[in-house]
Amino acid sequence: MADTKAKERLEHFKAKMKQHGAITPWESIQENSVYHIPPILTLCRRDVLILEKKGDNIKYKRIDDTDKKEGNMARTSVYAKVLVKRKKY
Repeated sequence: MADTKAKERLEHFKAKMKQHGAITPWESIQENSVYHIPPILTLCRRDVLILEKKGDNIKYKRIDDTDKKEGNMARTSVYAKVLVKRKKY
């Protein structure tokens, strides 16, 4: 039951996010650059290195954990909407 509730909450959030534009325009996302994804609902924050960008898809590697997992992100992903270039201070 709790799993169903969490899934419904995530779907509601995704629908709500469709109304908003991306923080970083898709065209501005660059290969070999590091971006930050803030925590979203039950998903943890992460820093990613963009390995490859082709059309409406990105291949990335997480650099904030020891596993350094790789993944793919679509332009329509909630992650893509909140992606922010990481700054060094």
